[in-house]
Amino acid sequence: LRDELLADAMSGKRVIGVAWQEESGALNAGRIETGVEVAGGDFVVVGQKNWVAPGAGADGWLVLASGPQLCWVEAGPGVDLDTLPRVDGSSMANLRFKRAKALILAKGDAVLAALEQANDMARLAQAAELLGVARQSYDMTLEYLKTRVQFGKPIGANQALQHRMVDAYIALEIAAACLRDVLELHERGALPLAALASRAKARCADVALQLTRLAIQFHGAIGFTDEFDIGLYWKHAVHLA
Repeated sequence: LRDELLADAMSGKRVIGVAWQEESGALNAGRIETGVEVAGGDFVVVGQKNWVAPGAGADGWLVLASGPQLCWVEAGPGVDLDTLPRVDGSSMANLRFKRAKALILAKGDAVLAALEQANDMARLAQAAELLGVARQSYDMTLEYLKTRVQFGKPIGANQALQHRMVDAYIALEIAAACLRDVLELHERGALPLAALASRAKARCADVALQLTRLAIQFHGAIGFTDEFDIGLYWKHAVHLA
């Protein structure tokens, strides 16, 4: 089953989510209320998982249950979805498992170790995406300052704006250097991965929020609209952060 799920996820045949959070603000699995029972010779999952992505549209989920155990639960009977909108327009869901049929993939400490590693790797991926959001916002704003003419000259000729763009560029380059350093340390086997991932994501989230807000301010009212990419980048940075 593990090999089948991995192959389907890599090929895109199945969309698979991870359902592990139950408590607000949790960065790691704490108390696990979701449980596994035996019914008619099958394993079934009972409980609730919150803030699961993807929710609607997923073919199934890797569910963390007490034990700890990692279960594969397919979408369908026994799983109720409460879809929730996120700030950037994407969605997540709260899942309620009402004796949903499950298959056990793993048990014991290996389950938590795998979950922590997966979350840390996801944070590294999010850090890279946040850096990309920040860089694109900076590039778009720099181009706008060169082409937006006011009072007979480009607004980028204003020295106060130039100084703020220099500060933004420095922050962007520091974040890029931080992410490169973290990835190099990870490739050399430096531990703990959690500290490396948190360092990279914290830095990249900070610069993405800083630069998208700066971009909105410099673009003016158009920066707030969903019809203009800057507003969408800001919302996506808020979500990822």
